[in-house]
Amino acid sequence: MNSYDLQCIDTIIKALHCPLLAIFINFGGKKINNFIDWIRNSWLNRDSVKLLFLWLIIYSYFFSFCYQVNEVDVLPSALQFVNQTWLPNDWYLNLSISYRQPFNLIAGSFITLLGFQYSAYLGRAVVYLLLSISLFTYFKTFRLRYTFALAGLLFFFKNQSLIACEWIIGGFDTKTIAYSFVFLSLSYLYKNI
Repeated sequence: MNSYDLQCIDTIIKALHCPLLAIFINFGGKKINNFIDWIRNSWLNRDSVKLLFLWLIIYSYFFSFCYQVNEVDVLPSALQFVNQTWLPNDWYLNLSISYRQPFNLIAGSFITLLGFQYSAYLGRAVVYLLLSISLFTYFKTFRLRYTFALAGLLFFFKNQSLIACEWIIGGFDTKTIAYSFVFLSLSYLYKNI
């Protein structure tokens, strides 16, 4: 933005006699040019918009109001891990599955507060965000063009299972979190070779 644009904005503010608009435009004594640069360099930079768009694509493609794969298995187990008085004699819920303990502690606390359904919704949103961050980091590390990476990802969504109906992106489960860290680890490994 050049000085002529700033003069025009100041003239419009004076013509409108709007002190509130002037305070907003000047933003703590800074001119509009600094304000726009601040927006551009902070929360509205291109990477954050791409990341948000990636998260929205994953969330809109996989979100469902029904329970998704494995949620009917892991969510009751998480609640029973936190609240031992809930179904205390169930043999399956009392199995010690050690790799799920951190997940059970966090998810079980959410289920205690929000119930199964809303915990599943919130958990999916957080897990999909974690997966979006890891995939975006993976794309940037390997210098994949964002549009080509999205096209490949959209093709992958329908064909996730190569063997035994396994999946990477699904419900609120330990598997999605683990795959997120796999992508982050591959990115870190490539950067440090």
